Amino acid sequence: MIFQDRPVALNQLTSAESMTDSFPLVDLFQEKKLRIGKEPVVSAGSGYNEKYYIDRTFNHNIVIRQDIATDEREGKFVDLLTNNEQEFKQHCQQNPKTNVHCLENDKSRDLIWQQPKGDIKSLHKYIDAQKSHFMLLVI
Repeated sequence: MIFQDRPVALNQLTSAESMTDSFPLVDLFQEKKLRIGKEPVVSAGSGYNEKYYIDRTFNHNIVIRQDIATDEREGKFVDLLTNNEQEFKQHCQQNPKTNVHCLENDKSRDLIWQQPKGDIKSLHKYIDAQKSHFMLLVI
């Protein structure tokens, strides 16, 4: 059978019990190809078909350990840290060759990494893997 313009064995799509209600058996016995659905989007350059699109949001909370502030004060962390978007934009404009990271406190007072400018390597060792999480939300 042809499923979204690709050959697929029928048993990969459905169980034998549901086949009789969904497909014309005469076509199956005559070894005709059944076509289900339209062609999938081949590439991003060709656009997309809204029927295949699923609204979703990628939500990430990367928690940064609090010891980053101590290391910054002691000169062990040389990138610039900000705690809001306005300050982040200002530091980025004033320091075009410096790495800048926006870290905001959430309700539980954890530092959440909001956005970077420049290299992020120095920040990686401060990520709290126990508290950080990623979610894909399908709406």
